[in-house]
Amino acid sequence: MGVWQMKKKIHVSGTCACSKIKKSEELAKKEKRWLDAVMGAIGDGISIQDTKFRVIYQNSAHVRLMGNHKGEFCYRAFSHRSRVCDGCPVARSFKDGKVHTVERSIAGKNGIRYFEITSSLLKDASGKIVSGIESTREITGRKIAEKKILESEEKYRVLVETSMDIIWMLDTEGNYTYFNKRAEELAGYSLKGMIGKPFKQFLEKSELPKVIDAFRKTLEGKSQKYEVFTKGMNGSRFLLSVNTAPIYSGGKITGTVSFAEDITLQRKSEDELKSTKQMLENIAEGITDSVFLLSLDYTILWANAAASRITGRKMENLIGNYCYAVTHNRTSPCVPPDDVCPMGDVMKTGKSTTVIHRHYKEGGEMRFVEVVVYPVKDETGKITQFVHTTRDITERQKMHDELIKLKLGLERSGDAIFITDGNGTITYINPSFENIYGYTKDEAIGKTPRIIKSGLIPENQYKQFWNTLLAKRIVSGEIINKRKDGTLVVVEGSNNPIIDGSGKITGFLAIHHDITNRKKAEEEKNKLDMELHKKVDELEKFNQLAVGRELKMIELKKRINELEGKSGEQK
Repeated sequence: MGVWQMKKKIHVSGTCACSKIKKSEELAKKEKRWLDAVMGAIGDGISIQDTKFRVIYQNSAHVRLMGNHKGEFCYRAFSHRSRVCDGCPVARSFKDGKVHTVERSIAGKNGIRYFEITSSLLKDASGKIVSGIESTREITGRKIAEKKILESEEKYRVLVETSMDIIWMLDTEGNYTYFNKRAEELAGYSLKGMIGKPFKQFLEKSELPKVIDAFRKTLEGKSQKYEVFTKGMNGSRFLLSVNTAPIYSGGKITGTVSFAEDITLQRKSEDELKSTKQMLENIAEGITDSVFLLSLDYTILWANAAASRITGRKMENLIGNYCYAVTHNRTSPCVPPDDVCPMGDVMKTGKSTTVIHRHYKEGGEMRFVEVVVYPVKDETGKITQFVHTTRDITERQKMHDELIKLKLGLERSGDAIFITDGNGTITYINPSFENIYGYTKDEAIGKTPRIIKSGLIPENQYKQFWNTLLAKRIVSGEIINKRKDGTLVVVEGSNNPIIDGSGKITGFLAIHHDITNRKKAEEEKNKLDMELHKKVDELEKFNQLAVGRELKMIELKKRINELEGKSGEQK
């Protein structure tokens, strides 16, 4: 071969290699964009912090919620503090290895925003804690709804990265019977050009013994896994990771099916990809909500471990099944008057939606759940899949129902009831408060109970009253208060501290029963009793005088009789 011909061959080979690398790079970029789209579809803010609480990762949702603070200490970036926040869920997870959930509030230009933060851990292969995950979900709407009831009441959605596998089938003679589009794109051969051709002619001689042996064992019913170098139509050389399994028909093996992945470029960045994959898997296991990846026909393509726990079904009974089958025991999508399918709204609006559903575990147990569905879009903005998350809110729903009952009880009570915050500012009054004290809601809310103070109670008694409440004890008894019009009202009251789960006083609840009329009646009764006692005393004295005179007359008569007797004897 001449020098010129050798240079030409080298040049052609180099051009092919560059073309292959460029295709692989484009594929990698495409897959990265796809992953970014999936990550962008996750509605919850996800951040990862190292063991020194330095932010090492934020997804796009977290950046939107909290701002970009990668590389900063979380307590400085998010809370403007010089040390780790009290009750920090990540710090608690670092300490006890458990999942923790807390609520936080942040004051902003548009008012206070509330967030629910769930922490979990990332560990290395040895089990050592390397970082903490914070999943941040804004719950401002929910908190506002709960406040109204009282006054009048993810993370990543981790997806299993679907690889663009190369798929082919062989008959028992080793000839191609099927060659998918991805294989055509990679190898450069057309489907027509491959069908009926033996696989041996597309392999390097050095690779033949290994592949022939794997083919033979597969025909014996044993699935095989191997790596092989193969060549494309243009002479390009690439490395495939191949999984081969037998095809059965009528109980007999009629051929083989192979799934292969081009790992030529992946091998170069294998460590980085493994680390990323491990992180995603750990995040998936750390998420306590059920997560499904659904196709457009609602087939479950992937589910995390929590999904199996929450639904009560094994993983193999989830994947490939329909979401409505595993959550509602239905044979068709949810429709009114039952729970409305949220995917319809997502398809119409292109945005995430949240609904409350009744889900049924495999044994029939009903649970209230909060379902959030996010769209997964391709590069053109078309929805291709759904991320379906489920959070069990059964206990919260029960509390919600109890709050409604409590609110109805407060509103319908004949006693005056009012609630203050920890500073003593009135935040709620019921209708009976307006009736008894004469203040409307607008007039009372935002004020302190001093508006009903009569001034007749000594200051030392008021001081003892507050000391008892601040000691987390109930204060009850009679007290004289003042109405808006200045008239006095006597109430029989019960004043109670409101204590949260951590033992902190968050406010006070007062129940006042108007006993003014009863007290007036008691005073009238006491007055009548006193007059009656006076009359009885006077009558008693009169009776004593009358009885005394009667006794004297009897004694006089007795004396006269005695004298008359003696006079008769003398005669």
